[in-house]
Amino acid sequence: MDRQYTLILQHMERRYGVSVLRQRLTMGRRSDMDLVVAGNQVSKFHAVVSFEQGHYFLEDCSRNGTYLLGNKRAVVHLVRGRARLEARGLISLGVRPGLTMSAEIQYWAELTGVPDADFSSSVVPTSDLP
Repeated sequence: MDRQYTLILQHMERRYGVSVLRQRLTMGRRSDMDLVVAGNQVSKFHAVVSFEQGHYFLEDCSRNGTYLLGNKRAVVHLVRGRARLEARGLISLGVRPGLTMSAEIQYWAELTGVPDADFSSSVVPTSDLP
């Protein structure tokens, strides 16, 4: 059996999960987003993390862009672009990482009983849990 992962996203003290069971997580300022982030540089509908064909992706849907800091410690600035996520990293909505904690979302892959996510390779630039 292949390794099975859930992608955990943590914003402030709240955790969210993306997996084969919940394949899409929306982020932005609007109250109907799955993960609500306040801030002047955050769009109403800013970005989406998704699980597709065994991989996790981040897609920017904003005007200011989304910053992605992965295992290689290189910052990627997505503007209406899409990137495959590494096993661990940081997403920052609208501002460079380190400028405002309120826009930062940490993420990591956690081994679970959810089928067939692939974090086996190096990747270069897409329900609340208890």
